[in-house]
Amino acid sequence: MKNLLAVVLIVFFAVPVSADTWCQWSGTEGTDCKSDRDGVFRTPFPTRSEATINEHGYYRLVVTQPTLGENQVRDEEVWAFEDNVITKTWTVRDLTAQEINEREAGAMPLSEYYLWKVLRLKNVVTTQELQDNLPEELKDAYLARKALLGD
Repeated sequence: MKNLLAVVLIVFFAVPVSADTWCQWSGTEGTDCKSDRDGVFRTPFPTRSEATINEHGYYRLVVTQPTLGENQVRDEEVWAFEDNVITKTWTVRDLTAQEINEREAGAMPLSEYYLWKVLRLKNVVTTQELQDNLPEELKDAYLARKALLGD
């Protein structure tokens, strides 16, 4: 019963966390950003009016996260200021072959790569047996390590 009461109290008194962020525009990016978590922009002036906030040089910040593909990564920040709104997003670029290999090689530590390499070189296990028995993730990691080391 205590647990049920605690859950009910948490549900009723939980406050959703959302707050606007306001920044000044430097000409190239947002600076001196402040969160308005209480719904009243208090510093340096108490107000609820967006126009009043804009008059003091602060503008609403809208952050847009880019959608990334499997082999893409966020790159450079892009700031813009239009219609009294500052926007921030990022450019997206494709991963290089080396970055993809480094990501895939992470599943196999370097010491494990050399262990498999020695077992293969000493004919304890053949390349075909490795291909038939290793999980796909480890095969990819082995080949990525091999490409990174130039073996």
